Amino acid sequence: MKDDRNLIDVISKELLKVVKNVFNRCNALKGRDVTPGITSVLHTFGEDLKFNVHFHTLITCGGVDKSGEWVPVNFFFYEGLRKVWMYHVLTALKKHLPKCPENDTFIDAMFKTNPKGFYVYAKDTVNNSTGLLQYIARYVRHPAIAQSRIKDFDGKIVTFVCNKNEDGKEHLVSMQVQEFLLAIAQHIPPKRFQLIKHLGIYANKSRRKYASVISMLKKRVKWVQKKLFASTPRCNACGGFMKIMEIFPPTDPPERLLLSSYRGQLKL
Repeated sequence: MKDDRNLIDVISKELLKVVKNVFNRCNALKGRDVTPGITSVLHTFGEDLKFNVHFHTLITCGGVDKSGEWVPVNFFFYEGLRKVWMYHVLTALKKHLPKCPENDTFIDAMFKTNPKGFYVYAKDTVNNSTGLLQYIARYVRHPAIAQSRIKDFDGKIVTFVCNKNEDGKEHLVSMQVQEFLLAIAQHIPPKRFQLIKHLGIYANKSRRKYASVISMLKKRVKWVQKKLFASTPRCNACGGFMKIMEIFPPTDPPERLLLSSYRGQLKL
């Protein structure tokens, strides 16, 4: 995937299918075909800066059925999600990769060595506006490494904090400056490569179809403005007061749908 980013795009297209699959297995839905809303953010990096493809997602606690009615979903089959995620990823890759014995062996081996499925963290819910804003702010524009994690640079060696220890404790990683720059550069996406995707009822093509459910609320813009600019912030560089230059109308679903969301991380 590092050399062929199209493979990442192939996998990202499976996200909606995976969630719908899990939702529609819920006994409470009684076979109703429910389409959720999903906001997905692609990250290709781990804390150690190695190439590690995973998706951070916000998923509505429910969805819209074929009649346009909102259907709440209060139970998420976590263990099933792991296996469904693996099945969709590997099946999609098998269809996309060139047909050869090596690729077939690779896919079969992945199924056999991951009996519990691929890693998925999907046990948290976001039930309030503050939690939603914090999650979005943390992951949507998350860089490969924050400046605060860089502890030392002597002109040749860069030392930064990494928590990838078996004991979970913080430890330091050191790299030659050229190695460090190459490690960061590998996470720069190609031109026009989409890192953030809106799927299901959040997708642009679905907004008209679900117009009765998805509406743009001006009060949400005012709420966000009030929340973010309750006090006038200062610029970290010059110390001057910042001011709002422009506010764009929201294109998100109503707050009642967006705030009641699962949040999670799906890794390959």
